[in-house]
Amino acid sequence: MIRLFHRWPALLATVLLLVLAVSGTILSVFPAVERTTAPAPVAGQTVADLAGKVIAAYPGVEQIRRAPSGKITAYWFDGNTPARR
Repeated sequence: MIRLFHRWPALLATVLLLVLAVSGTILSVFPAVERTTAPAPVAGQTVADLAGKVIAAYPGVEQIRRAPSGKITAYWFDGNTPARR
């Protein structure tokens, strides 16, 4: 009888651990994939040069962000609609 009481909690704990392990694996792969798709930095280019190029391409830029992976995203408004690239 006591074996029955231990079986179900153990199975639930196993399922929980499997879900946590799989989700952790998936979440650890996303930054690696994002890093491979991020553009390589240009040698000798300063942050000011990059900001100038972004502002020239998108005049209404309000914010430029750099992700830990190296991906750079610019946010601006196109009329009344927010946009990013």
